[in-house]
Amino acid sequence: AEAAILAPLDQQILTRKRVQNEISQKRRGSLAAGRVLRVQQHRGPYLRAWIDAGSGERFAWTMVFRQVDGQWLLSEPRDRELGSRQLYESAHFRIRYWEWDGDVVDRAGRLADEAYARVVGALNVEPKLKPIIVMSPTFETHPGRGGHSQAAFYNPDLKDTLFVRSLESYGTPPYPTLGMTSEDELRWSIAHELTHLVNDQVVPIVKMQEWMSEGLAEWVSSPIKDRLVAQAVRGGRLPSLKELDDTINGKEQMGYSAQQVRRAYDLSIAVVEYLVERYGLDGFWRLAKEFATARSMVEATPKALGVSYQQLEGDWQQYVRQQYGR
Repeated sequence: AEAAILAPLDQQILTRKRVQNEISQKRRGSLAAGRVLRVQQHRGPYLRAWIDAGSGERFAWTMVFRQVDGQWLLSEPRDRELGSRQLYESAHFRIRYWEWDGDVVDRAGRLADEAYARVVGALNVEPKLKPIIVMSPTFETHPGRGGHSQAAFYNPDLKDTLFVRSLESYGTPPYPTLGMTSEDELRWSIAHELTHLVNDQVVPIVKMQEWMSEGLAEWVSSPIKDRLVAQAVRGGRLPSLKELDDTINGKEQMGYSAQQVRRAYDLSIAVVEYLVERYGLDGFWRLAKEFATARSMVEATPKALGVSYQQLEGDWQQYVRQQYGR
């Protein structure tokens, strides 16, 4: 069974080949010493294997294999092998999925409804329409955004749709070092993207600074936000709001490391937390609306908050130092 973990890649799956190098770099061979916990026959010639990489079954990785010429290859099904498109209605979502994911859609619906409760409870705003979740079981069927590890995203052009990678396929890995199971990761990701959807109803996110929209989404969704902010604060000098915006907007495509981007996201949580504690959620929305009109934080800040932009910079950094012991 252990040999299956090191199985070569199915060379016929071109999209899988394209992202495999990224996956290998991210995982850094962590599965090589793992063991197969169980194997399940899944549609057609495919097997799902649950692999313990050293953190126990709760944090097992799910991987898909196909046998070719007597050899098990790390693979994923082609579109035609996924079955027909289906519709599942949870309490708060319409979930579009392939038959391939028929055994996990109930769990996905439960996680989505839990995420919905978290978002609506935090923002006191409900989506105007029942949101759609498009759940993708393969790299090929998932629109290409954000790299292999991005479990979900919201498209502001569509207004009512979240794109989500399904459980027990390739897209929602566990994070044992954070204490996060695959279900935890998917719940967090759906809540993050649903926050963007709701945010878009109040202020268009394309007219907001990145630290505002991403900071709000993480402030609402993250189950470990205090831990993430504390780690980010210990990471060095506190950046300006412009630096946060540049880093999140630029991401790795503009030369920022994954660690720099993650830190910017986490510090943005602290800025949003400060704004909500000091000015209330209404104050946060006022600032977002004023910026959407003025396109300048220098102009928007005194109109929305009654303080200068420079004072806001100093105030949120002082808050972070006091709150997180720096």
